[in-house]
This record gives sequence, structure tokens and C-alpha cells, in this order.
Amino acid sequence: ITYRNQKGERTTRVIAPLVLFISRGATYIRAYCYQRQEKCHFKLSRIEKITIMPDQFSEGLLFDESSNLDGFLGAFQAEPERVVLEVDGILHRHLEENPLHGSQKLRREKQRYFVELEVGVNEPLIHQLLGFGAHVRVLEPSYLANLLIERHTAALEFQQETVSEPEQLELPLGVEE
Repeated sequence: ITYRNQKGERTTRVIAPLVLFISRGATYIRAYCYQRQEKCHFKLSRIEKITIMPDQFSEGLLFDESSNLDGFLGAFQAEPERVVLEVDGILHRHLEENPLHGSQKLRREKQRYFVELEVGVNEPLIHQLLGFGAHVRVLEPSYLANLLIERHTAALEFQQETVSEPEQLELPLGVEE
């Protein structure tokens, strides 16, 4: 790859890609760098050129990452980090029987319910949290809370474009009077 670092300096590197992940809104490649002889993170937006080489990388190197996969949630992998949520009682009961992740820890303090996770912040996690709607609040990390606010706001604005005047909806409940 031809890579431009934060200072704008260009280098050519030979890497063996291991994982593609999203962290703090940016996409990265975790790869073994033959120049540094260690695993490094490369921000995707700073890669200026990619050349596929005919070389075969050792299988031991590729399987070396498997021990870290428990920290990931879903197919879009990201480096695990601490996520703290506050949930209502209904969602808390649901999560007791249907954990979000193997690292999940539930706790109750007075009338408040908390969920702690050690997971990668990625699209599957974001979609899951968006689906919980008003039943969940992100306490940590703050950038995840802001991301959910942005996504909810964008969805609300998009939906409002299709509605000229809000009307009272009657949902069929399947109950005969």
C-alpha cells in the first residue's frame, strides 16, 4: 500500500490484512506490517494506493487474530471497548434472557438498570441500539451516544418529509369490541 500518515508523509508498505473494523466513526485495517514487523492499524482514508501482490502469507499469521474475535459483535469487526447503557425494566428483563454479547454484565442500582459490554462499536451494534429506541440510553462512550442522536434525528427528518400533517393513527390490535 501507499500510505499517508497524519503528518502527510507517504510510505510504501507491504502488509498482510487481518481485520477491517470501524472505530470512532473511521474505518481501519488491522494488518501485519512487514516494514515494522508488527501488527499495525491503517486508517482506510489514508491509503492512497493498493497493489495486490501474488505472495502467499503464512496461515499462522492469519489465524493469529482468532483469540480476539470474542470482543467483536457481528460481521463488522471493531476493536473492543467498554460500552455502558442505561435501560428500562422491560429491556433489562429481555436482556437477562437474550444477552447482546458474551461480555454482557447487568446491574441494578435502586430503580435504574445498567448494561456493560466489552464490544466493538460497529454497525450491527449501532443498529441493535437504534432498534431499542427510547428503551436505551448510551452512557459510555459519548461518541456512540452522539452517533445514535445523529441517526435518530436523520431518520426523524427523513420520515417527516413524507408526512404533510401528522394524523392520529389507530393501530389494529386484533381485539373485537
